[in-house]
Amino acid sequence: KFDSMEEELEYYKAQVAYLKKQYPNL
Repeated sequence: KFDSMEEELEYYKAQVAYLKKQYPNL
């Protein structure tokens, strides 16, 4: 799915940033 560990980490960081934007109280 991912070419490298870095890409995987970037993906998860993006997911977390998105969730924080959606749910600031988390």
